[in-house]
Amino acid sequence: MDRPEQRIQMQIVSWLEKSGFLFCAPDCGINVKNMHTRFVLHRMGRRAGIPDLLVWIPNGMVGIEVKKPETYTMSFKTGKVIQDQSAGKQSDAQKRVERRIKAIPGHYYIVAYDVADVKEFFYLNHIRAA
Repeated sequence: MDRPEQRIQMQIVSWLEKSGFLFCAPDCGINVKNMHTRFVLHRMGRRAGIPDLLVWIPNGMVGIEVKKPETYTMSFKTGKVIQDQSAGKQSDAQKRVERRIKAIPGHYYIVAYDVADVKEFFYLNHIRAA
């Protein structure tokens, strides 16, 4: 449980709580390998691409997808700086869900690399807890 996304999501959750928002984490990022369990969860409503956090706002909802920020490491083999290719990339399912959410009036979708991204979005859009 030491992935950068988890720490960022915990910071976002703390800010949402302090700000008085109603929200949930639909699947808490749990990857299930067992096919039977995946089938049961799908039948219960779990869907690929759903944002990490859903926040209810007056007249709508904000989906927040938490992503690891770009990171760089030094390759000891080549002596060059290497960018982490997995950082900040949305899956195709996440992109489809983003388009669907944004098509609904009053609904928003953001990709957050830091709690500051969330604060800035809510501030710039004048969104306060109900």
